[in-house]
Amino acid sequence: MILATKDDKEVILKFLNQEPIYNLLIVGDIMTYGVRTPYLFTYIIKEEEQIKAVILIFNKTVLIYDPEFKVSLKDLKSLIKKHSLINVNLSEKMYQHYQDEFENNGDKYKVHRQTIAILENRYTGDTSLAKKAIFTDSEPIVRSRFLIDEFVDFRGTYQQEVKSYKNALIKKVSTPFIIKDKQNRVASHANILISSDKASMIGGVFTLKEYRQKGYAIQVVGALCNHIFANKRVPMLFFDNPAAAQLYHKIGFKDFGKVFTIKIN
Repeated sequence: MILATKDDKEVILKFLNQEPIYNLLIVGDIMTYGVRTPYLFTYIIKEEEQIKAVILIFNKTVLIYDPEFKVSLKDLKSLIKKHSLINVNLSEKMYQHYQDEFENNGDKYKVHRQTIAILENRYTGDTSLAKKAIFTDSEPIVRSRFLIDEFVDFRGTYQQEVKSYKNALIKKVSTPFIIKDKQNRVASHANILISSDKASMIGGVFTLKEYRQKGYAIQVVGALCNHIFANKRVPMLFFDNPAAAQLYHKIGFKDFGKVFTIKIN
């Protein structure tokens, strides 16, 4: 296992695009940031000059594409320790390679099983309340996000989240759509986490408790999806509960497969 260099970038992307849907997060990060920054590290495993596995570390999360299972459990644990990682993101196939470790050690890991879904057609419902967020909405978005219990395992400190959010907006990685209430709070939100040249991953979808059952989430997600289509990409997202499934299926999303996020305790 070696650290990739900028000279490896195009070969890595070609390797990852064998499965572009499952590898969208890795592809999007490398296309946006490159293979190495102060907060991003890309490792590769080569055999006879051919790439066999890609391991990307972004902040405190590791993502792995390893179709031939070259990354051992020992390798993974070494990376977790070296980079103080708190999340492991894997496709269903990659997860099965480490399944016994994660499921037999519930005191060390919390496994989040999620469905990945894609949207094939524009949303034709009402999106009149949803507006594209601007830079000054960053802190109100994060304040509202910190009121959402479901995000507890997937966030850093308030300051870290604000910095990350602003950085993504500056780099034009994210494109949030929001609905505000009369107190100027962000009542509902959906965002682009990352994009490749083919697709955009939607994430951070939330609605404050007092505004649920009003159709706000459908509006912000629907508006964001249409923005993604306008940029000639396909909308994708993850979900892990029946309420979210009902919401996204109503918009028109179709299930594609499973992904796993493992929180390291």
